[in-house]
Amino acid sequence: MQILFWRMNKQIDAFANSIANELYSTVQPDAALEFINELGSKTTKTGAKVARKLDDIILRINQFRAENPLGVYGKARLYLKFAEQLEALGYEKSVVKALNENIMTRTP
Repeated sequence: MQILFWRMNKQIDAFANSIANELYSTVQPDAALEFINELGSKTTKTGAKVARKLDDIILRINQFRAENPLGVYGKARLYLKFAEQLEALGYEKSVVKALNENIMTRTP
């Protein structure tokens, strides 16, 4: 366990912002809303695109966590900063919450 967990804050923030910006560059807020309203349906073209991007983000988060043991505080900060950046980019709060919950449940 890392005693001085706050020393990674800038690194965690930068990573969270980068994956949020990457999601935004591929999946616009209206497409994410459509994906959430369809309950994660992968049958539509948009749904498949969003699902692929979420899988990619989950893979990147898992790689980041493997290289940087975050602990409870670090994980919470990562998800919080990711959500804040998505809201700043124009995603609705309900969409951000649903996307974040999807990612959190798939990255133990």
